[in-house]
Amino acid sequence: MSEPSADVVAGWSRDSHRLDEVAVDLDTLVDRCDEQIAAVVRGSQDVAEHWTGTAAAAHDAALQARRTEAARVALAAQAVITALRGAGPDLVHTVAAADAFLRALATDGYRADADGRVQPVPGRPQADVPRDASSALALSIATVNAAGHTDTLRRLVAAARDADAVLAAALDAATPGVHAEAAATPGTLLPLGPPAEVARVWRGASVGQRMAWAAADPDLGNRAGIPVADRDRLNRVRLSGMRAATADQRALRRRLARPDRFLLTLRDDGRAVVAVGDPDVARDVAVMVPGTGTTLASLTTNLDRADRLRGAAGDGSSTSVVVWQDYAAPADLTAAASPSAARAAAAGLGGLTADLRATHLGPPAHQTVIGHSYGSTVVGVTASRPEGLDAADVILVASPGAGGVLTASGLHLTGVEPGEVSDHVWAVTADRDPIRLASPYVLGRDPTSPLFGARELPSSPGDPPWAPHSRYGIENHSSYWEPGSPTLAAMGAVIAGRGDR
Repeated sequence: MSEPSADVVAGWSRDSHRLDEVAVDLDTLVDRCDEQIAAVVRGSQDVAEHWTGTAAAAHDAALQARRTEAARVALAAQAVITALRGAGPDLVHTVAAADAFLRALATDGYRADADGRVQPVPGRPQADVPRDASSALALSIATVNAAGHTDTLRRLVAAARDADAVLAAALDAATPGVHAEAAATPGTLLPLGPPAEVARVWRGASVGQRMAWAAADPDLGNRAGIPVADRDRLNRVRLSGMRAATADQRALRRRLARPDRFLLTLRDDGRAVVAVGDPDVARDVAVMVPGTGTTLASLTTNLDRADRLRGAAGDGSSTSVVVWQDYAAPADLTAAASPSAARAAAAGLGGLTADLRATHLGPPAHQTVIGHSYGSTVVGVTASRPEGLDAADVILVASPGAGGVLTASGLHLTGVEPGEVSDHVWAVTADRDPIRLASPYVLGRDPTSPLFGARELPSSPGDPPWAPHSRYGIENHSSYWEPGSPTLAAMGAVIAGRGDR
């Protein structure tokens, strides 16, 4: 088959922008399919709850087979979606560039043949030829310029063809999983290993093999090293199939009804990790650690904050904010007086920042970790360990104390020279935030103290106090993400690597 001509490649621009729409539509369709099949399975299980015997066993096996098949198709569809989102943007960009150049040539008095050779149009002035040139000189200049335009056009068309070939290869690699389960070994578990090794093994496996691993391990969606989009699909299938789902778990299904939400972790006890934007492909990744009283019901508020942080970072499409609710947060202020929960959470948070590196595609992302209230204590304790945090910046918001570390330079950030760490640690507490009553008496030194040595972010003083005899207002403790907040804008700048250093 001959390669497409320059005008054919340019014509692709009329439809190439729909590649992302197709990915979104396919993602939505698979989600609806998950829900419908899970609803059928749950209903059948309710009817057959007290049904026993051979027929009941056959019925149960048939239901399980349907769920397995649905999950396999969902993972295969996810492979197609990943191909479209991974290779599609390059095709859209290169095709648009070729089309724009052809249009510019036509405006400037040139035309291109099917093979991409550019020639001046007889009888028309060329925009890049001096108007006072004689006819012979004008033709000579236009001919030389046309040769240069030919080289440019052919390079643009070649780039578009290459991008098309890359997308076609990615789709060819994904689609066999829709039809077959080649090379699958049933009953086996995904091999254990560090996240980078898990990522290598997973990406090299067929869709059928991945589904065999998923069938053998219902908790597979929580495994570090599996690409985020696949973890999301596995965890959504598991969530939709929960027979005795709690009200918060049912609400979580509704909160995930957007293509930019990714369910990285789902625990039976209500802990969860949800990303806004795919951290595997984002240029800037922020991890947000909430504080006291965090439960699955808190996700609505925290996802709203994540959306605002993405907006504040500037380019939402290249930013991901991960809401990390995968620790047993203190239930109340009494429990929050102890650093024990922060110490218990440190390994998980430190591991997450390293795990995000293992599955990330392309150049390394700029990672920022943000802790709010007791979450800042979790961040401080985690970064004070020798393993530290795999982050370029840390932001401590409304902190009751950094968990015992006395100075910002005592934190450990991967990739940041020890002598420069304090330039990458940021802190903010509003003047009327009542958390000031806790620090430094409970959980260590206030990170906004000059003695700590962090760089202070701006904040509004806060609303008037709750009582005439007090200077504090409880609502000020959560005002940092409000639209128009100077702190929100400053946090966005740090996430995007635009912090004032």
